[in-house]
Amino acid sequence: VLDRAKGTALDMASPGGSARLRALVEEEVARWSADHKRGLRSFDLADPDTPLLDQLLSAFLHVTDHHESDRELARSFFKELLFVDEPVRSNVSEIMRGYFLGFGEVIEEAKRRGKLDPEVPVMALVNNLFAAWYLTMQRRHTDTITITQAKSQLRSAFATALMGITPKPGSPP
Repeated sequence: VLDRAKGTALDMASPGGSARLRALVEEEVARWSADHKRGLRSFDLADPDTPLLDQLLSAFLHVTDHHESDRELARSFFKELLFVDEPVRSNVSEIMRGYFLGFGEVIEEAKRRGKLDPEVPVMALVNNLFAAWYLTMQRRHTDTITITQAKSQLRSAFATALMGITPKPGSPP
């Protein structure tokens, strides 16, 4: 989505900007699904039977892999993202809101299917997952850890975050 958004004139202040970004996300999810059917991906992102941990990690690690392809840009991103001014701030906020809402939808679906405690505050969980990812990526891009270590630590952090809110087999939801 990031690669395609770069090549598209997205005016997030316009009424159609948000819709176009959403369409890009939906197209990429469909592309992922097609890649899975051709054997290029190990699971289908859109498949609700894929474990929630794998769905969330897949999305976050896709962005991680994108950052790995341009480490200098990634370093700038992690150093400057929090300090941008308007009008860039509004655009960044809109893009991040899209990500967070997408992650929230995946989590809401898991709740509907009984895979998570129904009382889980979705956006709090999304914020916690993003915080774990962001801090891990900062460590990665200061060369404190390798990409392999970063991915392992993310899996562990995400699994831990989900562990306390996942109903135990046989327990009431």
